[in-house]
Amino acid sequence: MTLSFLFARESDLIYRAQSTADIYITVEQSKLDWIYVNPDSDSLHLSSLRFQNNLLDINIDSVGFSIRGNTSRNSAKKSFKLDLNEYVKGQKIVGIEKLNLKAEQNDPSLIRSTFAFKLMEKIGLKASRVTYARVYINDNYMGLYEIIEHIDENFANYHFGNNDGNLWKCLWPADLNYRGSDPSNYHPYSNDTRPYELKTNVEEYDYSELAHFIDVINNSPPSVKKDSLESVLVVTDFIKYLAVNIMTGSWDDYRYLKNNYYLYHDPRIDKFRFIPYDYDNTFGIDWVEGGSWGDPNWARINMYTYAVSDNSGRPLSDLIFNTPEYRDLFTHFVEFYTNHVFREDQWRTYGDSIKAAIRPDLANDSYYPRDHGFNMNIFDDSYDTDFRRAHVERGLYEFMRKRRESTNRDISWENAPTSIYRRDISQIGKKLYVDISAFSALGIKNIDLEIFDASNNKNSSVSLKRDKLQGTSMVELYDRWTLSTDIADNDKYYRIVAVDSNMQTSSWPRHGYLEFEEQSIYAGTLFINEIMASNNVTIADPAGDYDDWLEIYNASNNSIDLSGMCLTDKENELARWTFPQGTNIHAGDYLLVWCDKDHDIDQEGLHTNFKLSAAGEFLALVDKDLSIIDKLYFPPIATDVSYGRQEDGHHKWVYFEKPTPGASNGGTSITEQLPLTTKLHANYPNPFNPMTSIPFELAADAQVELAIYNLNGQKVQTLVQSYQSQGSYQYTWNAHALPSGIYMAVLKIDAKIADTKKMILLK
Repeated sequence: MTLSFLFARESDLIYRAQSTADIYITVEQSKLDWIYVNPDSDSLHLSSLRFQNNLLDINIDSVGFSIRGNTSRNSAKKSFKLDLNEYVKGQKIVGIEKLNLKAEQNDPSLIRSTFAFKLMEKIGLKASRVTYARVYINDNYMGLYEIIEHIDENFANYHFGNNDGNLWKCLWPADLNYRGSDPSNYHPYSNDTRPYELKTNVEEYDYSELAHFIDVINNSPPSVKKDSLESVLVVTDFIKYLAVNIMTGSWDDYRYLKNNYYLYHDPRIDKFRFIPYDYDNTFGIDWVEGGSWGDPNWARINMYTYAVSDNSGRPLSDLIFNTPEYRDLFTHFVEFYTNHVFREDQWRTYGDSIKAAIRPDLANDSYYPRDHGFNMNIFDDSYDTDFRRAHVERGLYEFMRKRRESTNRDISWENAPTSIYRRDISQIGKKLYVDISAFSALGIKNIDLEIFDASNNKNSSVSLKRDKLQGTSMVELYDRWTLSTDIADNDKYYRIVAVDSNMQTSSWPRHGYLEFEEQSIYAGTLFINEIMASNNVTIADPAGDYDDWLEIYNASNNSIDLSGMCLTDKENELARWTFPQGTNIHAGDYLLVWCDKDHDIDQEGLHTNFKLSAAGEFLALVDKDLSIIDKLYFPPIATDVSYGRQEDGHHKWVYFEKPTPGASNGGTSITEQLPLTTKLHANYPNPFNPMTSIPFELAADAQVELAIYNLNGQKVQTLVQSYQSQGSYQYTWNAHALPSGIYMAVLKIDAKIADTKKMILLK
């Protein structure tokens, strides 16, 4: 995979390739005949696969093959599933175990799913990636298909950075209504119907998280319902989901049809993530009213009041619309997306490019006309005319225009107090950094950080500044407010208070205060302190071998038990090596770990199952719950030179010609290591998702600003703005809230641009 370095994840070699793939499936003809005679069967049959695009050419044997879908199984143009690890456990293509080949036989434009999922990507909602493929079975051309990313543990790892949580596939009648506190109440019911089907960790078959989630939705007391819901669900995920479905006219969903979504319990945040699924019935494809083009008409339906399919309850969406703060937030999201992200002029170029790319392959697709009589004239018309054909009530761009008109017409507000709906608050030593998103339909007058002493007396109040990013598709950045401030010794508690133009106040937290405290031992007193990636003569391990090593420093006043914590050199494998039971590090002490792959050999000391790369790589110390305690992307390191913090636990990293394994870094002279030039180095990794490390050198003491800009010249974040001494530095940028694209790191010295570097964020 010589091209894999161009992508944030190796699976992007499939889903980000700039070409239509070719998929060749070979299956015994008698088995293929049986599959077509029995389309409702989920039985997998032995096949072989060749996958080709402009980046890959892979042959795989022993692949499971079957028809997939629900109502589409009896269509002339069928959808297929390829399960790569059905017969060979662990078999994958670039990290992918399953390929879903969607025929999209009901969509004359063959683009609606692609459009919907691309929209979700632009607004930061985690959803399947999509690409196109020409599919051949036993050398017969079966037509043009969409490859839609399968939602499984690989999806979770790619989009959420972990895959240990429980994942449920939720199909009709998955209404999230309360059925009792016993988790078994949510197991298969209604004649073995599985509205909540556990897809991961099936051996444990633990439904307790889901039962608790549904209990909170249905039974939380009104006085705490928002806090209760936000303790179990990333609420903005679900509000974005509702907004996308309104904009795209997606009715085959939770709100209308109690159908087609996934729930993932993300163990890192101990909350559920709402994952969209199945978007072929969108942009005017409407089976609800057939060809009458009456009500409900999804281009003009009222987003607040439309009736659900069976007039039964949908407790989660009902909660959103019956809570003024959430209803206003939903309205704001819809209004922002409709007018800033969903305009026809923003999408026509992209849509037309897809149309031109897929048209030749669709023209040769003999299955394309078989279900609904589609032809290439219908294909062309389905994008941009007053299109009417049976179940397709609108052309693609026509639907966008009419949906935008009706949305703007129906907008209404509850005028709830300000919603502080995103909160990123961090404390480093005596510095507090506040980065939030807030919205009020009435307009925000001011947002203040109020600081209190131990007796709850107000010490001070500091105003946040509006830090709105123009031209963004991320509503969170459009609503952004930021602040950095120093914390005094007698500052004990704080809260964030917002006042709207009608003098209504709201606060975060909604009840009580947050407490200032030094970073906990898992966020500021355990450090990767020094590393050596090529050890020739510096220090030998107890067996006499000169191995790579790293040093951990405990800056706290207490001994810390490292048992069960992990070290890793892979971002997608945080539990790569685990500290054995009984591993302790005393207060103010240092612990040496040998990175030599000798973990399975009975010898003295701690030995990991990985080595370090002298060319530079990722390295992290990870807590038992897989949260990252400390990490870095270290640069190339010469033999017998170490790379460490200038002082123990300090943010400034330097090279040491005289390494200090197991001892303080502060006592070693580094004069000969001070840089002679000022330079901004390339970030690592690049491309990245969502974090990268940006190193730079200062030839002399100076006032330094390191900031990130988008290609429109707008500053999106300032990483450093302070007086710095001569030396080498490295700062981490987390771009989780920004869309994919090219960004510039700009280093200014004494207010003058000294250097710039291009960075590629690829999600």
